[in-house]
Amino acid sequence: VMCMKNEQLDEARKRLEKKYEFCMQIAPMEFNTCVNGELINREFDKGKALKRVAEVLDTDIKDTIAFGDSMNDLEMIKAAGYSVCMANGNENLKKVSDMVCDSVDNDGLAKAFEELDLTGNAA
Repeated sequence: VMCMKNEQLDEARKRLEKKYEFCMQIAPMEFNTCVNGELINREFDKGKALKRVAEVLDTDIKDTIAFGDSMNDLEMIKAAGYSVCMANGNENLKKVSDMVCDSVDNDGLAKAFEELDLTGNAA
């Protein structure tokens, strides 16, 4: 969802917010800013998905690691045993993450995988 002003979503919120969470954020654009985001089904989110994957794999949720950059990742970040937010990510998500790694543009995932010993390479 993208619009210039949050108020433009009022009608959609009235109709949809019982079933969907509006996960919105301000995004800078070349000449202005806009509101962008997603609608997340309240019955299923990334946090519930992570818990379900851990359950299917018979893995303790404490042994999971989640990487995110946007507020649509919040429930996953909160559910994971350890959480990582990208440096280019949402400021509020950084506050609740265990670690902030370098930005996507600066090989942040690769660096974090190495720092967390997730590369599978033997030392």
